[in-house]
Amino acid sequence: MISYIKGIIEDKEDGLVVVETSSGIGFEIRVNNDTLLKLPPVGEEIKLLTHLQITENDRVLYGFLSKLERETFRHLIGVNGVGPKGALAVMNTLNLTELTDAVMANDVKSISKSPGIGSKTAQKIIIELKDKLTYTGEMLFGETVFDEQVVDTVAEAAEALEALGFSRSEALKAVRKVNGAQQMESGELLKAALKVMRG
Repeated sequence: MISYIKGIIEDKEDGLVVVETSSGIGFEIRVNNDTLLKLPPVGEEIKLLTHLQITENDRVLYGFLSKLERETFRHLIGVNGVGPKGALAVMNTLNLTELTDAVMANDVKSISKSPGIGSKTAQKIIIELKDKLTYTGEMLFGETVFDEQVVDTVAEAAEALEALGFSRSEALKAVRKVNGAQQMESGELLKAALKVMRG
């Protein structure tokens, strides 16, 4: 299994990047739109985590900038009826935070906006991924946060808001808007998020 590829970007086009390694081999790697936008310019070095998909007639490399991104892709292709093309379609339509929000909120409509993904398949994605997707600090606050306590505190506040009748997605959007949320206890964060939701 090829875990990652490191080399110089030789070419970029829609959904595809060519990376030449130090051995002089150029690898075609399929990427989602978000990853493509975040890649450095042609001529610069990059390291992409990879997933090799082997079929009877083809071998395709898929590339990702983070373990979380690759893990989400693997969860998606594990859903019956999705496959690599479907997984990329979902990840092109929803970023990781939006996908996690949609799964947690049973939002079939948002997931089924992905090309080739109907409502039945979207429902399967929700069922399969509900216990597999988790929020990270980066997804919650737009920056890397490694403190698990912070993520747990946010989860507690969101659950409390759900108990008050708000949807999961509404709760998380409110929490993200609270200034200084990362320094708050769950009770304090709950009160601040309620103020945000009530305007």
